Order: sequence, then C-alpha cells, then structure tokens
Amino acid sequence: MELWLPSVIKLGWCESKDGGCPAELPAGDARLVIKSRSPVQYVDPVALAMLAAWSERMRSSGASVDIDESLKSVYSWRSGLLSALAGRFDQCELSSDKVLRKRVAKEQEIEALVGEIRLLSVGGKLSETAPVDLDKAVRYFVSEMLRNVFEHSQSPLGAYVCGGYFPTTDRVSFAVVDVGVTVPRHIQARWKEKVDEEVALRIALEPRVSGSLDSSQNAGLGLFMVRRIVTLMGGKFWMMTGNLVARDGGAWDAGARGELEVARLDSRWPGCAVGLSLFPSRYRSFAEQYSEVRAEIEGEARGDKLDVFRKHPASGSYVIPVTPDVLQIAQNKLAAAEMRDQQILPALGLPGEVCIDFRDVRLTTQSYVHALVAEPLRRLGVEGVKKRVRFTGARDQVKQVLKIVLSYVLSERDDG
Repeated sequence: MELWLPSVIKLGWCESKDGGCPAELPAGDARLVIKSRSPVQYVDPVALAMLAAWSERMRSSGASVDIDESLKSVYSWRSGLLSALAGRFDQCELSSDKVLRKRVAKEQEIEALVGEIRLLSVGGKLSETAPVDLDKAVRYFVSEMLRNVFEHSQSPLGAYVCGGYFPTTDRVSFAVVDVGVTVPRHIQARWKEKVDEEVALRIALEPRVSGSLDSSQNAGLGLFMVRRIVTLMGGKFWMMTGNLVARDGGAWDAGARGELEVARLDSRWPGCAVGLSLFPSRYRSFAEQYSEVRAEIEGEARGDKLDVFRKHPASGSYVIPVTPDVLQIAQNKLAAAEMRDQQILPALGLPGEVCIDFRDVRLTTQSYVHALVAEPLRRLGVEGVKKRVRFTGARDQVKQVLKIVLSYVLSERDDG
C-alpha cells in the first residue's frame, strides 16, 4: 500500500477524504510505502504526532513501513518528519526551526516530559516577546491531555506529544495524540447506554460528565478545562477522534464567545488527537483565565451569588420544563433557541417569576444553555435575573453549566 503525503500537511489533510492515515492496511498487504509527489514544505505538530503514532501502530501490527526517496528532503529531516515515520520520536530541543517531539509510554513519564517544555520560550523571536506565563500554560495543557490519555484511552503505545513555535504566523502549537479508545466509545461504555457518537463527543467536552465532583483532582474536568481556558486565552482547540472532529476557534474578540463545532468526517482516526494553538501577540494571561474557570467550577461564580437555583418551583411561578432531545441529554441548540423564542421570552414579558425546570435533564452543553437563556439574561441584567428567573431541578452537571453561562453573560452585561 502507498500513502502519498502533500507538500503542506495541515489539519485539513488529517480530516480530508483523500488524506489522513488509513486505519488499517488492506487484507494481505503487510508493506506500507510513504511517498510525496513534491518536497514537503510544512507539517503541523498535530499531523506530525499523528503520523508518528500511526506508523508505529502499523509496525506493531506486523506491517513494514518504508520511506520512499521522494519524501527525503532538508525540511523533512529538520522538522522530524523522517524520524517520526521511522519510529524515532524523541527530539526535545526547541527553537524557531525545531519541534518538541516525544513519545510518552507510561503515566510515570509525564512529569519529566512536562518539565522539558520550558524550552518552548528559549531561542528565536519568541524568547524576546513571550508572555511571562506561556511556559506554564503549555505545561498545564500538555499535562492535562496526557493524564486524560492514560486514564481513559487504553492506548497500547501511550501518547505522542509534539509542539513548536512558528514565527511567521506568531503561533505556538502543540498536540497530544493516542491510538486507543475513541472519546465517544469511552463515554458510551461508561454510560452503558446507546447514544449517538456526535452527542457523546459534545458531552465529553463539558464539565463533570464523568459524574465525579472531586475538584481537587480535576475529575471530570480535564478536556473541558483545556478547551475553555485555551479559548478564553484567544487560542484554538481541535480534536479528532474516530470519524468526528471538534473545533473551537476561540472567537473571543469584541465580546464574542467561542462556539464548539462538531462535524463528521470521511476519514477516521483510531484514537484521539488533540491540537492547541496560542498566539503570543494576542495572548491573554493563563493565570487569570485559569483562576476564572476554577472560580466557575468551584461554585464561586455569579450563579451562586444570584441565588437562582431551587429544588422545586415556587407556588404561582410560570414553569417552563426543559425537554431532553436524546435520552436525558439536552444538546440541540436549535431546539433551545425555539424554546427561548416561543416560551421564555414571552413569559418574561408577563409579570411574575419564571421558572426554567431541568428535572428531566441529566446532562447538557454550554451551547444549549447559551442558546436557551443568554439573550433573556442579557435583557434582564443582574437585578432582573434576581427578581424574575429561577432554575429548578438542576443536577450537578447541569447546574455547573448554568453557572458558567450566568457568569460570562452577566459579566458582559456589567462590562457593557
């Protein structure tokens, strides 16, 4: 079998029908030849880690992996592409023309690897302009993603970490890739219920989906914390797992909120690949954004201070029940917008207390809650919400998401 690499290997190639890495070799074919029609000029850190993990997976299944002469060039050697395809993924020196690449075979190796990431801000233009806590941000994100691999993926090859600074685009990008269980499969196995893979992936990127409330260990928070903090910092989040991709573009300028996009692909990745990008020129303090998210998670957000949560509706209040769209999950934001326009906003035009009842909802997403209540909250403002709005029957995960939306929507209203 032949695999042809393009001259520019970006995330789009990983996702495309004509690109990506085939999950399996054709029956009876035990030889893989990797070629290029023109010299490789760029390889994204996510793609590099995926190619390294995939080629090693092919070898572990008994296939031979041969690198054709057409792929050999100065850039392919310098970027680590040739080494990655050959099973050597251990370069830790990093500058404007080199990338961090490392295979982490077991959980006990995480601490040592994360310690080496301080080199991200050494050398090149980045050392002169790097934000003071950029290293800390990258170490945190990589550590969280690696722990997620070893806790959930069951990857026989461990994890592949790759990162670099790209001065032309003023971008620090890094990735953690495994070839274990896909995220939707892990969620489905945990719930022991039939749920669509796309729904399972959306839910996996929300807080407390595991059901654990041990905040000291970030239980049930890893992927959520990574995605939310990266986008709060103005960065970008990308994940490919199975035949699904999740993207959050970090569109936070001028008060805009990032929106998680989940799409189905023609290609398929046998595990999970996560890529993150930060931009030093528009970098927002990691410490500040981390503190903000922790405050939301630990119950210090505006939602608690408003005292809007109740177990049951008060007598005489106008009750609007939230209906799950699949199992006990509320995640269809179009349905949420319809409920907002047809029920919540008209009810708020009348006198009295409006109660939004979540008793039938087990899990929800930020995009659903945002579509459901963001506009009504903005119109009412803090004092109006205190007087007019109540949320009843919300379970822990639902309440957590409600607090997050309450916090940022009403903060925007105050800032405006």
